[in-house]
Amino acid sequence: MSIDAGGLVDLYHQSIEELNQLTEHNFDKFKMINSSTGGVSSPGKPFRSFGSKVRVEEYNGKLSGIIGEMYGLYFYDETNPLDGSPSTIINQSQQQTQSVQVQILLEIQSLIDKKLNEITDETEIGFLEKVKSSLVSIKSVSELINLILATGVYMGMTIDQISKLFK
Repeated sequence: MSIDAGGLVDLYHQSIEELNQLTEHNFDKFKMINSSTGGVSSPGKPFRSFGSKVRVEEYNGKLSGIIGEMYGLYFYDETNPLDGSPSTIINQSQQQTQSVQVQILLEIQSLIDKKLNEITDETEIGFLEKVKSSLVSIKSVSELINLILATGVYMGMTIDQISKLFK
């Protein structure tokens, strides 16, 4: 399959020239070669003689080569963007989510400790101690909510009673 080259190849080569200047690295090996002349474009010498079509596979291959080269130069300590692995952004998002979950668990534990010092009702004390002892096995907010509600129901408490303990 091929695409209409129009000014695409010239724009592509201009982008490589800018990349060369910005990075002070030579990316010329990723320029498209004119099959009829064997040459590439340069500033002031457009690549219009390339023809009207560019093979998509060649274009994709050149772009992938640039990405791979930049990855090797600047992001060598991160997951390769072309290998299909999750990106750093996803990993950071997962870490942030885990951090928030840990913070929620710590806040719940702190609130339970505070309430245990304030209340005298044996059922409420038993409920809070049971929830507190089970916090170590919680892996998500939904598990936490389930733990609180299930423990409350097991202890014969109403939603209003449970809610009052976490205010």
